[in-house]
Amino acid sequence: MKHGIRQRSANNRLDHAPLDHQQLPAALRENISQAKAQQQFRRADNTVKCYLSAWAQFVEFCAEHGFAPLPASAEIVMAFLGQEMHRTFISQFNGEQVARHLSNSAIAMRVAAIRHFHLEHGFDSPTYHPEIIKSLEGFRRNQYRDVLHDHKDPLLNSELEQLLKVISHGKKPLLKQRDLALMALLRAGAFRRSEIVKLKVSDLAFRPDGLEVTMRFSKSNQEGGKQVKWIPRTEAFSPYDHLTTWLEKSQISSGFVFRSLTRNGQALRVKPDTPPLQQPVLCGADVNRILKGYLKKAGIDVAKFAAHSARSGFVTQMGSDGASVMMIQARTQHKDLRMLATYNK
Repeated sequence: MKHGIRQRSANNRLDHAPLDHQQLPAALRENISQAKAQQQFRRADNTVKCYLSAWAQFVEFCAEHGFAPLPASAEIVMAFLGQEMHRTFISQFNGEQVARHLSNSAIAMRVAAIRHFHLEHGFDSPTYHPEIIKSLEGFRRNQYRDVLHDHKDPLLNSELEQLLKVISHGKKPLLKQRDLALMALLRAGAFRRSEIVKLKVSDLAFRPDGLEVTMRFSKSNQEGGKQVKWIPRTEAFSPYDHLTTWLEKSQISSGFVFRSLTRNGQALRVKPDTPPLQQPVLCGADVNRILKGYLKKAGIDVAKFAAHSARSGFVTQMGSDGASVMMIQARTQHKDLRMLATYNK
């Protein structure tokens, strides 16, 4: 064991004990610190929030039955999943109250949370037990479950036109320009709400005939590969003019595109002596809130729509208008055409 470094054991598994790097030279210890600093970027903030919520449910289950959640045995995890797989909840569906089971994704989130917290604390995850894997496979294929899929309607041109009209009648010029740019770009770029709030001014290239948007990171591109979306200026509901007006009126020349405004909507919220990338910005929840707020003012049923409706609305509208699958895929950046097909409603 050179320099006290742990070696792989006979069964080819690494020791999960904390790294003992005190016996290494100072330069190597610094390298380890730099590598460990990258661990904070392993999970998106929203993913961590979901894990915390799901983990809290498992911890509560363990406390109720007198078992330790960490490390947990495969048996207690199996018992917890059995409870969750058969648990029902009452929901509204077509105006009636019906009992539904949890969806595949809800169960998968609970499993992922248990795995995450075990690995985070240096334990092997009990979720890899063969019996648990087989149960999850069966759950996914069980056709006798009643599952409620709360799909939102696509935001088509008719709703988008009403939405932009309501925004354009706003009495606060700066707020109006920001929200026109935000809603128009959200739909035209088929963006996820988590993507549009991360756009920087440097990601936008205004060409004479259209807008080029570079995406550094996204749900389908989490390692920083370059992705580019092209939005023609002549396209219906193009965000080109709305964006240029917003950047001009707000005097934003660097940093994030969509910034927070003061309560009166008349000026940018500004932190003195703070770099542009650390100024107050919108978050994904803000995008959903803004969209629903204007839909309500337009007299449209907000329960049928969410921020993701803009993305599915782009796919549905373009498909209805005869656009090619390749053109639509270039805008949505879907890697799998089967997933893209689910957006066409």
